[in-house]
Amino acid sequence: MKRSLPIRKRRSKSRPASRALQTNPGDIDGVAGNVSRLFISIYRGWDRFEKRSGGPSIVDFDLAPFGKSHSFRSRLEVLDALKDLEQEIPGEDGSAPFLRGRVGGSIAYLRALMGEAIPFDEYIASTLGTRVGPIPKTDLAAARREVELRLGRFELLYQRKARERFEHQFLLHDRTAVKSGIVDSKDLWLSRLRSFSIPVPAGIKLTVRFASVDEYWANWIAGSRTRGFDLAINLHPRKKYLRGSPLALCLHEICGHAAQMAVWGDRIRKGKLSPACGVTTVHSPENFITEGLGQTSHLLFATKFDLPDELWLRKALQYHELLIMQNAHLKLYAGESLSRALSFADDALPFSHRSDLEKSLRSRLSDPLSRTYQLSYSVAEYRIRKLVAAMDDIQTVRFFARLYQVPMTPAQLLSFGNEILSKS
Repeated sequence: MKRSLPIRKRRSKSRPASRALQTNPGDIDGVAGNVSRLFISIYRGWDRFEKRSGGPSIVDFDLAPFGKSHSFRSRLEVLDALKDLEQEIPGEDGSAPFLRGRVGGSIAYLRALMGEAIPFDEYIASTLGTRVGPIPKTDLAAARREVELRLGRFELLYQRKARERFEHQFLLHDRTAVKSGIVDSKDLWLSRLRSFSIPVPAGIKLTVRFASVDEYWANWIAGSRTRGFDLAINLHPRKKYLRGSPLALCLHEICGHAAQMAVWGDRIRKGKLSPACGVTTVHSPENFITEGLGQTSHLLFATKFDLPDELWLRKALQYHELLIMQNAHLKLYAGESLSRALSFADDALPFSHRSDLEKSLRSRLSDPLSRTYQLSYSVAEYRIRKLVAAMDDIQTVRFFARLYQVPMTPAQLLSFGNEILSKS
């Protein structure tokens, strides 16, 4: 039998990590080699335990080298392993803060899966890596004006009475055309991404399939070092694709997530990035940088290439909806009833359908993953947009180049953006 990597007894937080864990011939990017291997083993083992038990997927991308996987018999064993692991990642160098944030988010998420009632602010701070507040009315109004401006170019108004005309003009009904619109131009846009000197490896392996699930997402991408990337396109009737959606999703999923993960995987292979960074999750603060990049990659392309009006309209509509839904989300956890939060969102979003908004709000209440993950889109895009709006094109390219290559916590990402602005 293969022997699993040992789980160390938990140390007191006041006790420093041993020197053996701080210095190791396999140290990469501030993380000891044996800690990195233990990290990978624990996350792969947790993922296998959940799948075996009918629980949620834990690992999203697995870009790390082949290795052992720990065997767990219960979530309590996983929790003990994660608490111990958190203490084995000391320091502020390299990837250590990023990985420590991931483990802290995992601990909070697992506690919620086990039924523990964690105060909302504490839970969000742990799983998203930052505090979240309501979007100010001035910013909501600015996002709405952007929608109105983009609609005006098509002689449309942002009003409920115009929804039918908007859908007639913009809804895509040919699902095959949606797929081809997302995938067929991927090589062109990846080559354009490389034109910014972002080291995206050639020959990204991508499998595309259709799915039909009653969830909020339109596309979902995951993958591994060996199998490549798998992109699912959701064809459930709840999902509506607009003119502009295929390109927006190509930039988000392929030129965002797939390209970013391919870069991380390549840096891991070259020994420039801790392999532990390559075992990603969807319930921890890393989603600030991954979803933030996916949501705003079009801002990088716009520094050099003309983007179609349909793309800008689709992005403006989505951004306004995300901000409104963030405030509705926070209203729920501040104690407002579902009906009042739903009415707030429904009144503010004339092109949305009340039934879709209700499903989204209910999942944010009932699912420990959605409680944070659906906030990650709006929170990260809102803060990155604020930074990029103050940058010139050269600064924007420098900012995104780092987002593609270096795993960062929300605080590190925002600090880097402000550092760029301070040198202007």
